[in-house]
Amino acid sequence: MGRVIVALVIGVGLALPGRTVGQQSAEEAVIAVVEALFEGMASGDTEALRAIMLPQSQLLAMGDNGPRWSTGASFAEAFAGRDVALIERMWNPTVLIDGPIASLWTPYDLYIGDRWSHCGTDAVQLVLTDHGWRVAFLIYTSRQPPDCERHPEGPPGAG
Repeated sequence: MGRVIVALVIGVGLALPGRTVGQQSAEEAVIAVVEALFEGMASGDTEALRAIMLPQSQLLAMGDNGPRWSTGASFAEAFAGRDVALIERMWNPTVLIDGPIASLWTPYDLYIGDRWSHCGTDAVQLVLTDHGWRVAFLIYTSRQPPDCERHPEGPPGAG
């Protein structure tokens, strides 16, 4: 009986194309890059942020004060030496991929330390490079409470 189960497992494994243990799907890899962007923001790791973004990357914030443009480099530098972590979290991301381009669309909330700051939608455009997925463009809305939806798990550390 044990040999039959082993043979079945091996047979199913050979019949399933593509992934082995430890490999990410392209969708998972895109999500991981955006999560790494959030981690870099929280830790103030400007090198990590620069590594995630293309040198020519652009950001556009759409808030109550109209559009605010920045470069990936100036965005990364804005996190250097912060005393309080910025904690951004996404949920229910939608990822679309066509060859070397990907788009991630997701609601988010952002905390400054333990204070809820704002929320909105992130729309991230990524490109596949020799070093993996990199952020080319990030546009996001920024709304203030009470016009915000918080993360379904509640405040950071609560879930």
